[in-house]
Amino acid sequence: MQISVFLEEPVLNCLFLDGEATHMTKEQMFLDKIKCALAEVDDPQIVETLLEATAEIMTAVDILSQLFLFSLIMLVDQLDNPHVNVRMSASRLIQRSCIFHLKGGLELILVKAVHVRNEVYDYLSMSLLSRPEMVKEFAEAVLGVEMEEVVRRMIPAVLPKLVVSQRDNDQAIITLYELAKCLETDMVQLIVNWLPKVLAFALHRADGRDLHSALQFYHEHTGSDNQEIFAAALPALLDELVCFMDEADLTETSKRLTKVPQMIKEVAKILTGSEDLPGFLRNHFVGLLNSIDRKMLHTEDILLQKQAMKRIEMLINMMGSHLSTYLPKLMVLLMHAVDKESLQSEGLSVLQFFIKQLTKVAPSSTKHVISQIFAALIPFLEKAKESSLHLNKIVEILQELVFENRVILKQHIREFPPLPGIPALAEVNKVIDEARGVTTLKDQLRDVVDGLDHENLNVRYMVSCELSKLLKHRREDVTAVVTGEADSDLDVLSSLITSLLRGCAEESRTAVGQRLKLVCADCLGSLGAVDPAKVKGFSSQRFKIACSDDDLIFELIHKHLARSFRAAPDTIIQDSAALAIQELLKIAGCEPSLDENVAASISQTVKDKKGQ
Repeated sequence: MQISVFLEEPVLNCLFLDGEATHMTKEQMFLDKIKCALAEVDDPQIVETLLEATAEIMTAVDILSQLFLFSLIMLVDQLDNPHVNVRMSASRLIQRSCIFHLKGGLELILVKAVHVRNEVYDYLSMSLLSRPEMVKEFAEAVLGVEMEEVVRRMIPAVLPKLVVSQRDNDQAIITLYELAKCLETDMVQLIVNWLPKVLAFALHRADGRDLHSALQFYHEHTGSDNQEIFAAALPALLDELVCFMDEADLTETSKRLTKVPQMIKEVAKILTGSEDLPGFLRNHFVGLLNSIDRKMLHTEDILLQKQAMKRIEMLINMMGSHLSTYLPKLMVLLMHAVDKESLQSEGLSVLQFFIKQLTKVAPSSTKHVISQIFAALIPFLEKAKESSLHLNKIVEILQELVFENRVILKQHIREFPPLPGIPALAEVNKVIDEARGVTTLKDQLRDVVDGLDHENLNVRYMVSCELSKLLKHRREDVTAVVTGEADSDLDVLSSLITSLLRGCAEESRTAVGQRLKLVCADCLGSLGAVDPAKVKGFSSQRFKIACSDDDLIFELIHKHLARSFRAAPDTIIQDSAALAIQELLKIAGCEPSLDENVAASISQTVKDKKGQ
């Protein structure tokens, strides 16, 4: 009979009466019997039998179960048993039971099950001084690494709790010194290195005394006041508050996220005396978005990717009137999410929120993103049926863009192709048609020329596809323009051919770039054999070879890098363009402006010290 049978409810009800007064569940009471037996027996064979029973319980329950955790710690507890066979059995059973659940074994479980990792590391850290052999055996026999490496892995999980709890816990101080000793470093250096994580942990705790205790502890060991402590930790602290990944429970994660703005307000008040979130964070938003992108959005974990979208939405909400400053960075992240099938629902929801916020705080900035959003959503509409999963959300986004931005829509109407004629878009199409007005073929071709010059690759591709449809649908009218003798015909034709030739020379780094080249070539073919004598030559603006450094820098930034930055299809290109612009500005003698938040903090600190 397997030991897991005893975990079934009817058996447990027979073993343990309901009237027994205890804080433990019946499953825990059963496991406690095995724990008591292990404490009483000395015979290694009986101990091994009890450990086998414990391992069976581990395999019978889920890794998120408390029984799994308690069983694991019971096995870990035997890793310094005086009998070598017992130690070997304990490490073997830990590995076997964990691999039963996940092929990656205990290493992967410590990553996936955060509460298991935290509890195991807490247990090991408190045993460092009294039972170093157990910790060493855990490192070498179970994980296959040096003890120092395990201590390094433990520190992010245990050190913040130790610093916060040291006020009423002498053992915490002893453990901190022992951790530093294992890493051959000074305890003060250790806690300073992990200052951002400690402050984030203390801010998250509902009890304000925990933050006070941590700050007092740092003051005693470093001599720094609260303002100096927060100023030293600021960039990394914000990253810890926004990009935390040490919470496995989604409900708890959501609760914690709702507290983040208030926690950042506390930091802002300490450093600047103000709770103005947009002003305090304006020099940190790009860094936080980059961190979300790197740590969460581009991981393979889909849950982390979805969490990334929640963090982006939270930052959009905190940007306030500064939202328009970060349009290029936000758009590249949102378009990435919308294009990814597993993230489309979250991506569209955050995109809708972004548009509403932008319309509210900076309506004039909508013109910079409206055509790019159209280009991203039209492929979904062309495939959509009335029962499409995301159709309603896409229609709501388009309605928000069109109904709330009629003036901007009219100004940039040439960039927008007709939307599919589905009933859900009837009102949207009506507003677009009104903005477009009555247009001739020549007007449409002029609009195409403007659209093909748009800095966003997706918009250029969308416009080229619409041109291809137009050329085939109105073949006879197009032929009339091609064979016409009027100057207006020649002007339109020359501009169109120039734009199409430029499209054929488009970079082909991306799939969209390659498709754009093919569509432009197809459009040239649809125009037919145009008499070269009728095509007006176009001037090619060549850059002067002999020019000053400043002229060259202006040319590179204004005509190339800024365009690439705004229209980047991914964060790699965008960050590369930003770095290039930054380096060119350095060459031109432009100095970076000091973060005003930190500057204010430093200035105040200097004044205080002068006063002393």
